Amino acid sequence: MNTLTFSSIKKNPGVLLDLSRKLVDYLIATTRDQSVLGEYLDLSTGRNFGKAMINDFGDSLPFVYWLGDLSSQPSYQRWAMTKADYILRHFQASHGLFFTSADSRSRYHPSFVSVFDADDLSDTILGINLLYQLSNNTAYLQPSVRFFEGFQRYLVSSRGYVFFKVVVPPGLPVPFSTGKFAGLYIEELLQLYFFTKDQRYLALAKRLAMPWLQLPFFQKYGLFPFVCTSKLLQPLLEPVFAARTGFRFDTAMMTKSNTNLVSALIRLSSVAPDPRISTALNHWKTAVGEKLLTPQHTLTAIWSPHKTYNVNYCGSDHAVIDCLTEMFVRGGDRSALALAETIAQGWMATISEKGLISEVVSDYDTGSLHPRMLNPAMGKRGISRLDTHTDFGVVLLKLYETTRNEHYLKAVFTLLQGVLQSHRFCQGYAEYVNIATGEPISLVIETKMLFLLTKFFNLFYSTLRGEHILKNRLLQDITRDR
Repeated sequence: MNTLTFSSIKKNPGVLLDLSRKLVDYLIATTRDQSVLGEYLDLSTGRNFGKAMINDFGDSLPFVYWLGDLSSQPSYQRWAMTKADYILRHFQASHGLFFTSADSRSRYHPSFVSVFDADDLSDTILGINLLYQLSNNTAYLQPSVRFFEGFQRYLVSSRGYVFFKVVVPPGLPVPFSTGKFAGLYIEELLQLYFFTKDQRYLALAKRLAMPWLQLPFFQKYGLFPFVCTSKLLQPLLEPVFAARTGFRFDTAMMTKSNTNLVSALIRLSSVAPDPRISTALNHWKTAVGEKLLTPQHTLTAIWSPHKTYNVNYCGSDHAVIDCLTEMFVRGGDRSALALAETIAQGWMATISEKGLISEVVSDYDTGSLHPRMLNPAMGKRGISRLDTHTDFGVVLLKLYETTRNEHYLKAVFTLLQGVLQSHRFCQGYAEYVNIATGEPISLVIETKMLFLLTKFFNLFYSTLRGEHILKNRLLQDITRDR
């Protein structure tokens, strides 16, 4: 693989499909004795363990099914559907929501009272909708319909905010919301509307979107903050939230609290044009350029009118680039595309000769590699992160299709070389690598990161074969980073 060149991969893109197949075969082998995948994988032993990947359904199984389509190997599709069917049979509650707290190596017995997490559930419903889209099998449509019945009953506030968590019974919510999961639910409601043509799903998507546009913080600053859904409880919860996260409610985090919501608004506007949404998107784009853009053409990842956060990282900026590119593709906004290219080129200038990006990552326990929420005070550079290469590579492929500038395609190839030469260990890939020494920080990796890497391989292959990402609804949907 060290002899792989840009010209050779253009002539023979099948090597990318081979990489994807080898990785998926390894993942299948490591989980052969499990009905459901585990959150972590130890590359040194091949042991898959931890929390059951119900919450990461959307970051795993659809990519295996897609590989089956690309490689004409139905065994991959059967494997993905078998894992999915087990989840649907054993983890969907009677009210439609999913139990997401099971261990991957023991039988799950739900308690009478359960906590349902909107963030966890968002990737679950994403995966179910993608499998329906890929297979056209109604076995995945009905669970989606049932899910949104429970979702609307328990997780949506009277004002249209999505609660962070809810205890069922009795339906007691945690009064906090963010655009991260609100945006994803808007998108998945639009998916269900597309599948069924039922106006109720479009109406609910609109209902979830509108409160964000009316926020005084957004109207003043053009960015979406965290939200306490109870004005009465906000004075009491503000210090608790700050102690747990390090942020005030009136703080804007770009990925994914802003970018998921903006992506959803872009899609909602294309389905149901509304001048309020168009105005909001333009307001957000202006704020990104004026408040977040640094002299190095990267972005400040966190913004507050009360505190300066000097933190920027590609793992955040790639999603902003994606939003801005989509604003051009769907709405013809050339200034959005220009800003997207500026940010992309700012990060491309940082790619090392080895094809690596020095990333800010949070401190973590390298024995178990349970990542914590990003804390700028703990941020460390000099580390290459696998998922950043996956996400940035996908975004650059979209920019290449949009502009036909081969400079982006060459940068994708450079990122691929970085992954193959520096992150590949044992039969998989390490999540974090010390750039100076070339050593992995740990050989324990989040399992979903390896499935997501196949998305990068699959999309690079499809692009070199002449597939159009931005003209293909399935490719648009399956390559979203949510």
